[in-house]
Amino acid sequence: MKKDELPEICKPEEVAEYLGVTRNTIYRWCNEGDIPSIKVRKVRRIQKSTLLAWIEEQERASCLSSE
Repeated sequence: MKKDELPEICKPEEVAEYLGVTRNTIYRWCNEGDIPSIKVRKVRRIQKSTLLAWIEEQERASCLSSE
């Protein structure tokens, strides 16, 4: 899945496909607060803009730790 194919409000399955990890990993990261998400009743969703900002933050942290 490409960045422009992501909907504005993503399902965990879509995020998992985009990042190349399992759906369970996304749920775990959301439950642990690693990826900001919203939960309405039993439905978990992740805003595209929030996801992309989180990815950039992870990239910056990775670059800093490798210096």
